[in-house]
Amino acid sequence: MPRGKNSGIPSNRPAPNCFACQWRARSEWCVLDDEDMSSLNDSKSNSTYRTGQLVYNQGDTCSGIFCISSGLVAIRKADEHGNTVLVRLCYPGETIGYRDFFADEDYTTSAEILEPAQLCFVDRKSVRKLLDRNPGLGLSFLRKVSSDLDAAEETILQSASHSVRVRFAHLLLALKDRYATVRDDGALQMRLPLSRQDIADMLGSRPETIARVINMLEKEEVAFFSGRTVVIPDLDPLLDEIEPPQNP
Repeated sequence: MPRGKNSGIPSNRPAPNCFACQWRARSEWCVLDDEDMSSLNDSKSNSTYRTGQLVYNQGDTCSGIFCISSGLVAIRKADEHGNTVLVRLCYPGETIGYRDFFADEDYTTSAEILEPAQLCFVDRKSVRKLLDRNPGLGLSFLRKVSSDLDAAEETILQSASHSVRVRFAHLLLALKDRYATVRDDGALQMRLPLSRQDIADMLGSRPETIARVINMLEKEEVAFFSGRTVVIPDLDPLLDEIEPPQNP
């Protein structure tokens, strides 16, 4: 199993059963019949990771595909000078490392744990066997590639057509669905899983610009920030941020 220098360890908890996996129905593996699913279940390994650990490093040999059972994973990419940016976030039910696997390349990104996680790993030989037995699995991953490309193009479009403030509002709303809780006073509160630098990377901006946007949102009482904790007193003003201006 490929490992970064801070990689995970075999899980002390029972490995998730592929037949009972809550993410199965919307994963790429959902096309497998019971026989192939049993083969997948028997061939996978399972590891747990702490925050900050690496699943794999950019440049490592791609030996298979990872499935996220729990936690949050950041996909990062480094340039030739070693400067690293956050490319995307991956959540439970998603697979990572599959594009490098199908391209028959070394890992072109690094995967870092942002929240304690449990991941399953399916080695190259097992994936190849399943692909040979069930061509629908390849089509399933092809749809995943297409979906990822659509998401990347949407990100490019937002960067070209929306201000950093609007893109930041979009990000807060997306994270709200996963992390926000309702306080007794009706306000939403959440702890961001991202640093200011990571937020800037995702929005194609700079930390200083993000800081200015935060100051403006606080001044206008749209949201309040304390470290990574965000309080949104009323959701409507934040939703108004992403609404296109109305023509008079």
